[in-house]
Amino acid sequence: MGLSRLSPELILMVAESLDSEKATEKAINPLTRINRFFYSLLNPFLYRYHARNDVELSALQHAARRDLPGVIEHLVDAGVSLHSREAWFGYSFYRRPKYDHPIVLAANSDHANVMETLLDKEELTSGLTERHFSDMMYWAVQDNQAKAVKVLLDRKVTDPWTDDPIIASAAERGRVDIVNLLLKDADERIKTGLLSETLRQRGIDEALLQGIGTQNPKNILTLLLKAGADVNFVAKWGRIHLVPLGEAAHYKHVGAVKLLLEAGADPNLMKNRKWGPLARAIQPWHGDITYSWDPPGHELEDPSRQPLPRPMSPSVREIFRLLFEYRAKPSRAGGSWALHRAVVYQCYEAAHLLIDKGAQITPSHVNDSQQAALNQAVADRDFEAIKALVPKEWSTDA
Repeated sequence: MGLSRLSPELILMVAESLDSEKATEKAINPLTRINRFFYSLLNPFLYRYHARNDVELSALQHAARRDLPGVIEHLVDAGVSLHSREAWFGYSFYRRPKYDHPIVLAANSDHANVMETLLDKEELTSGLTERHFSDMMYWAVQDNQAKAVKVLLDRKVTDPWTDDPIIASAAERGRVDIVNLLLKDADERIKTGLLSETLRQRGIDEALLQGIGTQNPKNILTLLLKAGADVNFVAKWGRIHLVPLGEAAHYKHVGAVKLLLEAGADPNLMKNRKWGPLARAIQPWHGDITYSWDPPGHELEDPSRQPLPRPMSPSVREIFRLLFEYRAKPSRAGGSWALHRAVVYQCYEAAHLLIDKGAQITPSHVNDSQQAALNQAVADRDFEAIKALVPKEWSTDA
């Protein structure tokens, strides 16, 4: 007689005989696979097996990956301890959860229901620190897991506005939905006294700067400007000062430059002949082939390989037009470096335009007679003389 024809009482007796200290998971699993009746009847034995034999990691991993919050409930009811295995934690100073911790797997898979189920278990929340949840938030942002981010925000298990505001990372990767979630979270925290206006402002200002480097920054910038981001925010790292308008010019984002100028960005904010949006616009970057003809840092030893004069790219031409329309002054918006870079990169159309607007090249290392010769070379538009008088590293290595 087949097993499927046995009475439930006899089936349970068979399972009880297998459900011993020496039994293995393989002994019960085949019975559960006969049909759905056997599965529902014998599944509690599997849960107890996992709890008794300390193999809860694989079971909880499976449930977290497959978005099975009900299975997690059964495992916990059967006695699985969410923190009984040292294997779930790394041995770093902060003892962060390993990548295969169930709640980390759930967050990485954007399984909000599983995260909610795990967070409802007191032994889990008592075993994890804010640093753990901060890491989960970071990776959820990296992977664009908006549901996971919302769960962590709603539970208030971590503060995303201290230290390095997570909104800057979200903006840097163009995560519009997550940025929106974080802005709403900030408003709620301010109302309840959990966040200061100062920290919120710092976060959205940094996000504005970071969001410019995305492929299509318009939506991110519009959202952040509407939230009150400072369009003239200056980020300082030692001698390096970065501003949103300069970054938009650097990445050749014409739409972003226009949006920032319309929002009140000051093209003369840096008040410097070298630093400014004019210089940033004429500076190549790793994703731009307008001026670079060899990998960055590569020296052209063969003169025959020197490029011919290059036309001004449409994006740089339009950025220059916008900057000058909004009264950019070469003496205050990086015109000196911009002119020198245009000469070095042999983009002579840009060089002529800058000279027409009054740009001068004024390196600090030259004496009065050399500066006079340089001024004359600029007036004569003698670009070869300019190259001879000022080494290319003066502006291009900055």
